[in-house]
Amino acid sequence: RRKPSVKPKTAQRWLTQGITVGSMNVRGLSHLKLLLIMDQANFDVLCLQETWIADSADPPQLKGYKLYEQRRPTGARGGLATYVRNALHVETT
Repeated sequence: RRKPSVKPKTAQRWLTQGITVGSMNVRGLSHLKLLLIMDQANFDVLCLQETWIADSADPPQLKGYKLYEQRRPTGARGGLATYVRNALHVETT
């Protein structure tokens, strides 16, 4: 039997209060900046704009979250990153 991947406290919060979603223009994403954002508010979904991640660079990972990202095909700036808590089911098209 599979154990639930969501802590009961988190699942209860989702049932009573819904999920928390944050959005921010970060003007360049670093692992430190990501940790500082999550330290302020423990979002279930975090949508970041203007990540400015170079094509050759690995994006910052966040333990317990899946990352969906899109980099700008031309130019040095732009880019989107969405971090979604692993326990949430996401369907992409």
